[in-house]
Amino acid sequence: MPAAAVDKRQRIMQIREVMTVLFLAVMGWKDWKKKEISLLLTGTYGIIGLAFSIYAERPLEDWLLPFGVSLMILAVSVLTGGEIGMGDGWIFLALGTMLHTEMYVRMACIGMLIAAVYAGVLLVICKKGRKTEIPLVPFLLFGYLIAMKVRKGSFTIEAACVMSLVLITVMGVLYLSFFVHNRSWLTAAAYEAALAGSIEGVQKNGQIYEAASAKAQELGNVGFFGAENLSYQVSDGKTVKVSYQADTIAGFGGFRWTLRTEGSSKIIRPAQWIRKVKAASEIVKDTE
Repeated sequence: MPAAAVDKRQRIMQIREVMTVLFLAVMGWKDWKKKEISLLLTGTYGIIGLAFSIYAERPLEDWLLPFGVSLMILAVSVLTGGEIGMGDGWIFLALGTMLHTEMYVRMACIGMLIAAVYAGVLLVICKKGRKTEIPLVPFLLFGYLIAMKVRKGSFTIEAACVMSLVLITVMGVLYLSFFVHNRSWLTAAAYEAALAGSIEGVQKNGQIYEAASAKAQELGNVGFFGAENLSYQVSDGKTVKVSYQADTIAGFGGFRWTLRTEGSSKIIRPAQWIRKVKAASEIVKDTE
């Protein structure tokens, strides 16, 4: 390839990288702060990207995948009623005019992986609802910056970098799965122990605290993984409450997640409850 053509390609690549980083940084800030994007800026970036690609004589087949992905995201946004923001589809479409398929796919995959980990942390650790909206563009910025770093390495180094990210993501998902499993198990155990105490409370001179404590200790010794320093508390009265607390090991960095669950059960004497219900139903019939 002639030196002039190489210099032209390098200049275009450098300008493209600077423009893309600035575009994603600005749009990422708007998306993070306001959960919205600028269609004017997105359209301007897309037109400039289109001009750059035509000037660089980008082959037609290099357009197909980016545009296909963008149109698919826009279609999913329409079909799901906005579960995926339509603005994200326009962002992907604009990026498709500027970036080659290889860089586009790397950026999208890495950015979506980081977004998935962040969403998992919000769902499990912060206990956000499934309908909580999260910005996507900031993670695309991180994905693009990481993709720029691994682009110039050989395949082996590149694969090592990508696989490291994949392995960290897989480990994070596994530990999040352990956390969810432990929370589900201990929540069920807390309710079962509280129920055991409430059943004992129906008996004359029933030992509510002892029954609930015995069941809580029994269920707390089995069924969960990757947790330590398990403790439980039992309180009795008209309502029996059992709570667990444990440290879930994160597996890296010495981080620990504190897991807390609670279950309760009212002490209900069946015979008295049935008589009250019958008396209430008779009163309702008399008033009618």
